[in-house]
Amino acid sequence: MKTFISTETNPILRASILEPSPISEPVKHDPIRAYKNGAVTVEQVSSKFGPFNTVKVGETNKAVAVLIYKDGEFLLALQPRYAVGVLAWETPRGTVEEDENFITAAVREVWEETGIAIPSERLKSLGTIHADSGILSVKTEAYFANLCGMEIEQQEAGLKADEVQFFSKHDVEVALAQGFIYDSFTATAFLRAKTRKLF
Repeated sequence: MKTFISTETNPILRASILEPSPISEPVKHDPIRAYKNGAVTVEQVSSKFGPFNTVKVGETNKAVAVLIYKDGEFLLALQPRYAVGVLAWETPRGTVEEDENFITAAVREVWEETGIAIPSERLKSLGTIHADSGILSVKTEAYFANLCGMEIEQQEAGLKADEVQFFSKHDVEVALAQGFIYDSFTATAFLRAKTRKLF
């Protein structure tokens, strides 16, 4: 990956594992499962601040988010987000199933939410996103899918998203600036792709 700013002059780029880690040192006990259902697991771990809860997502604690780009526009999916009570335009995303890797999960999630079959070779890694590193331990891999020059055939029946639509770069930037795109995955993927000059 190309570095645009020197790690010698920018301390943010030198961030590493906490030493000593407030969570792993000292470890008084193995994580205690406090709660589990089909979607999340809450575990209690030791920390220098006392017992601390962390949240795992799904069976694998892994997820994907895919920023889809074609001919100057971005494909977003309208999703009901019950935790915050909104219908939100977002990149297609979801959890990685036990028999999948990140790439196969990304292809499946795009298909399920948008009805578009994207070839895996169109996916370019944008790196890992931790949506809330203070409590969520899920590892989300973000991808940029460049569909320029590709004929798109979309299946509209049975989509998981309420609606899918292409938006101009300008419209996405305005929505981000004015707070109409709520999720950190879409915002982070867009910023990383833009700073890497992928569009």
